[in-house]
Amino acid sequence: MSLELTQTFSMIDNDTTFRVAERQLSSGLGSDTIILDANKGFYWSLNSVGSRIWALVQEPRTFGQIVDTLLDEYEVSRETCEAEVRDLLGQMQENGLVDTQ
Repeated sequence: MSLELTQTFSMIDNDTTFRVAERQLSSGLGSDTIILDANKGFYWSLNSVGSRIWALVQEPRTFGQIVDTLLDEYEVSRETCEAEVRDLLGQMQENGLVDTQ
């Protein structure tokens, strides 16, 4: 992971609001989700938890709201949940799949 990418992830706090970026195509495939970025010519495949996060950011939500929702739905520690959600959303932000407000 580059220093630039690490710095972006560390700037995500509980009040950072995420939403799906414009022009993203996605489709469910069982419990997974496939996201196609036609402009860049790449796709993402998300497992069931990643798919849940993708569903949550269809409407603007804060990082804290996303983490709290996942903690209600899955058995995971807050520390692990925050780290993994921060990592996924940071990668999505870096790749233009989500925007922040």
